[in-house]
Amino acid sequence: ADLRRTALFAIQALALGVLLLAFVTPAGLARPQDALGQTIPLSATGMAVLLMTCVTWLGTSNAIREIVKERKILARERRAGLSAHAYVVSKLAVLGPLVAVQAAVVAAISVQRQQVPGAGAVLPVGILELIVAMSLGAICAVTLAMFVSAVVRTADKALAVLPMVVVVEFVLSGLSPSVHVPGLSLLRDLAAARWSVQAIGATVTGSAYDWWQAIGSMAALSALALVGTLLTVHRSLRTRPVRRSRRAVVPAGLKVGARLNPEMLRLSRVAAGGLAGVALVVTGARVLVPEAAAPAPAAAAATAGQGGHPVSLL
Repeated sequence: ADLRRTALFAIQALALGVLLLAFVTPAGLARPQDALGQTIPLSATGMAVLLMTCVTWLGTSNAIREIVKERKILARERRAGLSAHAYVVSKLAVLGPLVAVQAAVVAAISVQRQQVPGAGAVLPVGILELIVAMSLGAICAVTLAMFVSAVVRTADKALAVLPMVVVVEFVLSGLSPSVHVPGLSLLRDLAAARWSVQAIGATVTGSAYDWWQAIGSMAALSALALVGTLLTVHRSLRTRPVRRSRRAVVPAGLKVGARLNPEMLRLSRVAAGGLAGVALVVTGARVLVPEAAAPAPAAAAATAGQGGHPVSLL
C-alpha cells in the first residue's frame, strides 16, 4: 500500500545491480577448468563478498525498524487478542519475498559480465543457483534485523546498530581469522554472509557438498534468528514497568547507570543465548565435515627419502 516505499525497494535493487555491473572487474565468477571441487578462486571470493554485502544491507536496512517502531501498537493489539507468532511471521512473510526479489534483481544485473558457469553445482542453471543463494542470504539478513529490532527499545538504537551489523557480516564473510584464538573461527561460522559466499563459491567450483552445506547453514541461522525474535517479542509483551518510589533519592551518576545497565544486560543476555544456540548447531555441522587426513610417519619419511636425503627407517 505504501507506493513510495515500494518504489524505494525497486530503486535500491536496480542501483546496486548497475553499480556492480559498471565498476566490478569482469569474469570474476568464471569457472577454471581445473577448479572442480577445489578452493574458491580469489576473484570469485571478492565478487561473492561484494554481492552478499549488498544483499545484507538490503535485508537489514529494510527490516531493522519493523518491530521496534510498532512496540506500543503491538502491546495494545496484544491485549485485544493479537498472536505474537502471527505478528512476527507476517513480518517475515512480507519482507522475506520482497528482499528475495531485490536480491534476485541485483544478481541478475550484476553478473552479466562475470561469466557465471552455465551449470551450477546442484541446479542445471548457474545463474539460478546464484540467485537462490543470494535470496536465502537476504532472508537471513531480514531475520537477523528482525531479531535486533525486537531486542532494542527505540528506533534510534536500531539505526545505530545497523552499520555495526553490516560491517560485522562483511568482515566475517570472506576473511579468515589471522589470530589463532580458540573459538574465533567458530564466530565466523555464525555469520550468514560467510555461508552465502561459500554457496556462490560452490557454484563456481562445482562442489555440490559445499553448496548444500551452505544452504543448510543459512536455513538454520534464519530459523534460530526467527525463534529468537519470537521469544523476545513474547518476553517484551509480558514485561511490566517497575514502580519507582518517589521518596528514593538517587545521585545523578547512579541515575545514568540505572538507565544504561538494564538495557546493556538485556542485550548481553539475548546475544549470549543466541550465539550459544547457533554455536551448537554450527559445531554439529562442522563435525560432519571430513577433515584431511594427516600423512603417516612412514609416508612422510618415504617422501623425504625421495628428495635425495638418506632416511633411516630404524
